[in-house]
Amino acid sequence: MHEIPSWLQRVATGRVVVAAVVAWLTYAALLFRVGPYATLRHTTGGPLLEETFGYDASQVQAHLGLLGEASRSSYHAFQLLDGLNALLMTIALTLALVFSLSRLVSEESPLRLLSYLPVVAGVGELLENSLLLTALARFPAEAPMAGVLLGSVTSAKLVTGSAALLATVICFVALGIKALRIVSSARQ
Repeated sequence: MHEIPSWLQRVATGRVVVAAVVAWLTYAALLFRVGPYATLRHTTGGPLLEETFGYDASQVQAHLGLLGEASRSSYHAFQLLDGLNALLMTIALTLALVFSLSRLVSEESPLRLLSYLPVVAGVGELLENSLLLTALARFPAEAPMAGVLLGSVTSAKLVTGSAALLATVICFVALGIKALRIVSSARQ
């Protein structure tokens, strides 16, 4: 009932997981250190919309207005680049959870469903990026549906993304503890 597809289990080898995580973290480091992100944060004087819980349509308009024309163009580029980051994060965390959970819990365990958490977070991130691109394309006119949905989508994305990352870390800590116990019992 809580099966992880067999093809996904075959793909989620240690080397593939390491490669996926390294690729994601390298891309994210470049995106957030070298890409337009730092300039955008400086321009707004604070967090971007996608880093804020529960904003509304008027806050979307205010944020886009604060950016100015040149920074709105950078924000558009950032949304496109962030979409690739979302895909890389989804792949890396999904593979990492499949790898660790398949070694930690039985096939019947409902904990295996945690493997799908990064997919939910990734879909939320891509939906958020699409809504922000819609709002940017319509600005200075309002994008009513985008404005209404954005705050909720961002909040859900922040929660599921944080939960996926936390679940991955906890699973790898548990896997490390399990490995240490095996080594310790083998020595006795």
